[in-house]
Amino acid sequence: MGQLITWIVPHALGYAKPTDVDFKIMVTFAQFYSTMLGFINYKLYNSINMIYPPKLAMENIPNKELLEGEDDYTEFVAALNLNLKSSIEGSTEEEIPLDEFPETDDTDEMRDRKANEETIKKLKNLFSGCKVFLNREVPKESLVFIIRCFGGEVSFDKTLFVGATFDESDESITHHIIDRPTLTKQYANRIYVQPQWVYDSVNARMLLPVELYFPGEVLPPHLSPFVEEKEGEYVPPEKKALIDLQNGIIKGIRRPVESSDEELSASDSSDEEKEVSYKETDAEKKRKLENAKTEGQKKMKVTEGIPAKEDPLKLAEKEAAEEKRLAIMMMPKKTKRLYNKIVYGQRRKNREAQKLKEKR
Repeated sequence: MGQLITWIVPHALGYAKPTDVDFKIMVTFAQFYSTMLGFINYKLYNSINMIYPPKLAMENIPNKELLEGEDDYTEFVAALNLNLKSSIEGSTEEEIPLDEFPETDDTDEMRDRKANEETIKKLKNLFSGCKVFLNREVPKESLVFIIRCFGGEVSFDKTLFVGATFDESDESITHHIIDRPTLTKQYANRIYVQPQWVYDSVNARMLLPVELYFPGEVLPPHLSPFVEEKEGEYVPPEKKALIDLQNGIIKGIRRPVESSDEELSASDSSDEEKEVSYKETDAEKKRKLENAKTEGQKKMKVTEGIPAKEDPLKLAEKEAAEEKRLAIMMMPKKTKRLYNKIVYGQRRKNREAQKLKEKR
């Protein structure tokens, strides 16, 4: 429906109940927001022809013998890995194509809308063709949700939670997500990656190279999707490399290569040679200047001068700077104060960006 939603998910850690919080007030807020979300979900589910509260398609449930009561059924729904029942027959993912209209003055807007629809369609199938197995130590809920949202298949250890659709020994698995240095048993026909590969690929809107996310590798910096750098602000080199990768300029994001001891010693020796040569050149310059002075005194004469040619670009820049200075002088005090604040903010951003560059 065109609304931007930022959903904050807490870490799956143990919870310690604080003693200085009045939970009666918290319960009131929880009841209010739960009721409100129920109405919102009802509207959203009906917009895609789904039943709310969600019901599972019983023919697709593995291990039906585990279904003994309402609590077990709720756990299957909470697994987020099983198809839900539709309110009408047919595919729930059937997309309505955009209407085609004859060319008018708004062709650019229609073209942008169509390109945006194509981009979203490709993004929905980002993990299409990927069959992912999650190891026990990774955050299951968020990974299952993300991989399924973007067209992939996912499963996990069936002894850990209900809703697993295939086992670890499945030969058709393409990616195995782990969060430990090594595994005792590995399969040669699948790729082992760390969980950050999934999140970074979604943020980048493309499948990133898996070499940087192998088990035991030092992960690249996580780039936040909520930060958009403006002109003059600091842009991390990893962000620049990612933009180049998205544009197809480079083949992958590379880490800076650390120089070896031999290279460092070679560079030190070259620096010493440069210092010696610089000292020699300084002495030569002084000698040449003294010789030039003595020769100039001997051969002093008047020659016809050549008129200096003004550079049109520099002249235009000078005129623009003068016009800007006069315009600032003619500003009212209130406008000038606002302008000075804007200029100060831009200079502060530039200083901060320069500091971050120097720190790297």
